[in-house]
Parts: sequence; C-alpha cells; structure tokens
Amino acid sequence: MIEKKYKILLDDKLFGTTKLEFGDPPMGVVFGQVNFDNKSIGYDYIKQYCIDNLIEIQTDCPNDNLISTGQIGNLKVYNSENYELVGIGNIIEGMDSEKYTITILGLDSEVYEKEFPEHIAEYKQKLKN
Repeated sequence: MIEKKYKILLDDKLFGTTKLEFGDPPMGVVFGQVNFDNKSIGYDYIKQYCIDNLIEIQTDCPNDNLISTGQIGNLKVYNSENYELVGIGNIIEGMDSEKYTITILGLDSEVYEKEFPEHIAEYKQKLKN
C-alpha cells in the first residue's frame, strides 16, 4: 500500500505535511503528526498567528510551549490530487519539545470512506474484538 501524504496550507502557503495516520471514523475525525515546512514554526508562531487572526486558543501553557487552537479557517488540508478535505474545522495542538498534530473535525462520511479506508477497517476490527 502506498503511504498517503497530505499538504497543509495556511493562508494559501505551504505550512507542512501530514499522513493523517489516526482517526475516529464514527466521529468523522482524522489527525496526524505535522511535519512543518519551516523548522522555525512552533509554539510562538502558532500563538502569534492565533492572536493576530482572533483565533481561540483552547490551551496555552507558555512554560511548556504547549498550545491547542480553536478552529483555524485558513488552515487547509489537500490530498495528492489537490482535493481539499473539508470538515467542520481544523485545529493544531502540541508542544515544541514534542510533536504537533493537526486534526480535521467532522469529515463527510463519503470522503472519509474514500480517503481513509484503513481507519474504518481498524475501527471495525476493534468492534469485533
């Protein structure tokens, strides 16, 4: 199986990539580690972006450089065919000493089935056990 990689754009500029390697099919949620395009992106950048663009910050721990954002409207995810994966919102969370994660909330079930059959198969297997 070919490993999928998704482009993440912020304000129409390349922000990074993700494999969206995790999911919660019943909730239409997918998430994965962010590989930033620019190594200087981290807590300070994300926090300042949220402040400048009036985006809710759900968790902010400056001592640990940990942040969790609310929905970022200009944070977009595209598959290899440049199809945007549109849910009800995209968020970023993480900390500088660890990794950052992007989450797409509320993907349409048809899109989910097409893009993430492995998450659905894994979920069905868990139900069997």
